[in-house]
Amino acid sequence: MERKIHPGSEKMTPPGPSRRGLSRGGFLSREFTPSALWAAVNRALHAPLLHNRLFTWTLIVLVVGLFLVQALPYFWAWQYDSPSYYTAAWALRHGADIYDEDAFLSAAAEIFGKSRVVYPFIYPPFFAQLCLPLTYLPPPTFFFVIMAGNLVLLFLCLYLTARLLRLGASPNRLPLVFLFSLLLFNQPLMATLYLGQINFLVLALILGYLLLRRSGRTVPAAVCLAAAVSVKVFPVLFVLPLPLYRKGRQLVAVLAAGAGLLAASILVSGTAPWRSFFRSTLSIFFTHADTVSVRYLSDSVRNLSLKSFLSQAAVAWGFPKALVVPLFVLIIAAAFGLVYLLRRRIRLDRDPGLEGSVFLILTLILAPIGWSQHYAIMILPMAYVFARIIEERRASALPLFLTLSAFIMYIPSRGGFPFNQLRMLTMAAFFVFLLLFSRGKAAPSGRSRS
Repeated sequence: MERKIHPGSEKMTPPGPSRRGLSRGGFLSREFTPSALWAAVNRALHAPLLHNRLFTWTLIVLVVGLFLVQALPYFWAWQYDSPSYYTAAWALRHGADIYDEDAFLSAAAEIFGKSRVVYPFIYPPFFAQLCLPLTYLPPPTFFFVIMAGNLVLLFLCLYLTARLLRLGASPNRLPLVFLFSLLLFNQPLMATLYLGQINFLVLALILGYLLLRRSGRTVPAAVCLAAAVSVKVFPVLFVLPLPLYRKGRQLVAVLAAGAGLLAASILVSGTAPWRSFFRSTLSIFFTHADTVSVRYLSDSVRNLSLKSFLSQAAVAWGFPKALVVPLFVLIIAAAFGLVYLLRRRIRLDRDPGLEGSVFLILTLILAPIGWSQHYAIMILPMAYVFARIIEERRASALPLFLTLSAFIMYIPSRGGFPFNQLRMLTMAAFFVFLLLFSRGKAAPSGRSRS
């Protein structure tokens, strides 16, 4: 060490840190800056250990094992939605109107007795027809099949998400570990399994559509999207970008596939189920439904939808209920307008992962009935944002991203208004964050080719 002698003194003072030392000094340096912190975090997120396949796959296997231990008891639980599917398919097989409340509840009482609560069936008839062959099984076996099928579909969704975002091609395995970590402590995901919901079926079809469309396989992609719409109406939003991208051939293929599935459904059960579906169920979009049960579901404090939020706000804040529908339409128009204005800047047409994330969130916003389990489809948006944060070394976005994600995955839908709507409000904030985040660095070329 070189000595520095002050005039009149024999004391030695250590030299100050060099500029080079400060630039590497990290956040313990006396000249610490936020950019130094984020640089250090980015280096940690790209540590050589995270490139090691053995290490990362060991973590993934441990996560999957813990998840399966969590999910195992659900094989023997009473699934609140599966009885609705069974009842609808059984009643359809016996020629009953599955959207008539009295006829549906009568069929449920005949199958399960009057001591069991069976919620109304509000899905299109196509899904009841898919379940129809399974009604020859006893209900407990049907529930077991639904649970096992949901687990298979869940892991298929993880696989398709990894394929869509090309996580396997990245030398850094952290995004893949994060994707599987979403299995743990994810309340919407576990609720989907516990209740016997069909979110993973719809998500798998949408992911299949995005992957097949990216590879140029127009007809199979169209069939996947048409099937998703036939099972649950709101994936129809994925049709909207096609005219915007001037993808006329793909649009015609989707419309043709949808018409084919509708014709097949009518051939099996006639037009009566579809007429009843549009009359009794879709009326909740802009008005109250005809049936008492569906009105109850629509007005429930646990309904985490934009329309429900506005209805509850009208009661809590005292503005006229007649404004609910106009405000709902205005907010939806604003959301679509924001996507339209930013579509070129965020390269929406060149990034299937971003397109899937944006329109999945819009389906949650647009649906008039939204339960906490529906938020399980946020797997794709969360995995997409995290992968871009890692690949583009944008660690400064991590705190806000992790905070929003934690609220969506963990926060209970309890308490009075507006606290019961925190998950929906957080998801809306995530939507804005996703669009603004995507205005930053361009998506890596490996993931943005369509």
